[in-house]
Amino acid sequence: MDRSNFDPQVGDSVRIRSWEDMKSEFGIDEDGNIPCRFSFTEYMKDMCGDEFTITKIHGGKYSGHEKGSVMLSVDMLEPIPEEEIDGTEIDDFLSAMKVN
Repeated sequence: MDRSNFDPQVGDSVRIRSWEDMKSEFGIDEDGNIPCRFSFTEYMKDMCGDEFTITKIHGGKYSGHEKGSVMLSVDMLEPIPEEEIDGTEIDDFLSAMKVN
């Protein structure tokens, strides 16, 4: 994913990136943590994939996750992709409709 334009704001829904995705970008430090802005620790690994709505941004820390005491930075987050609708499914549905 191209993250260069990713700039989540308060009210946006985001997801915590997968461990493997962050590991491939940042590597693992000598303590077994991912050395991104605030360090993504082994303790936080179970949060990967969690979705939440940003309630506050202060000093690069994104708040809103149910585990409010953890420090989440933008490099740990990704947008939640909107569900794509297959146009052929809509066409099939509409063509099957009968108007009386």
